[in-house]
Amino acid sequence: MGFTFARSDGKTVNVFLTDMDKWIPKLADGKISGKFTFVKRGQNYGCTRKD
Repeated sequence: MGFTFARSDGKTVNVFLTDMDKWIPKLADGKISGKFTFVKRGQNYGCTRKD
């Protein structure tokens, strides 16, 4: 289970719920910036923030 986010270029990416927990305090007006990478968990792919 996860969320779908729209990137600044309009493309959408999936984000895992476990990663979203870490991002909530860093959200500013519903946006988050930084460097991201794609990861595979089980049979699913999603985007995660690189710290």
